[in-house]
Amino acid sequence: HGLQAPLEKIVPAAIRVKAKIVTEDLRERGIRTVLNYGHTVGHAVERVAGISHGESVSIGMTAAAHIAESLLGFDQADRQLALLEGLELPTTCTVDLAEVTFMLRKDKKRDGSGIRMVLLRAVGCPVVTPVDKATLSSALSDTLR
Repeated sequence: HGLQAPLEKIVPAAIRVKAKIVTEDLRERGIRTVLNYGHTVGHAVERVAGISHGESVSIGMTAAAHIAESLLGFDQADRQLALLEGLELPTTCTVDLAEVTFMLRKDKKRDGSGIRMVLLRAVGCPVVTPVDKATLSSALSDTLR
């Protein structure tokens, strides 16, 4: 694939960045939280659909990008989707939406108004922000079938 050469440079760099973040925040109470991008929805999809962690996180990243478009004006969702698809990662799946929603209700990052998720304001600019139930539901409907 045309993406193979860039991946050979990107993956080692990403590993170094992740290792640095983990070292700086061993208890996951600060900056390390941003490594959970795509994981909130991804973990629920993984449990319900029984697909791999990586595939589930890819789907979760797609949902997060849709949410960030809506809440934060993120304008790179289509680019992210194209990159994931270029890597032959799924960006959607057929799964019971009610079951995924139920799993999200049990998530430890949930609070009274919704769920806290890592979203992108822009590429490389993650933020942890609360997502209301209506916005989450809309993104799940767009991402899951």
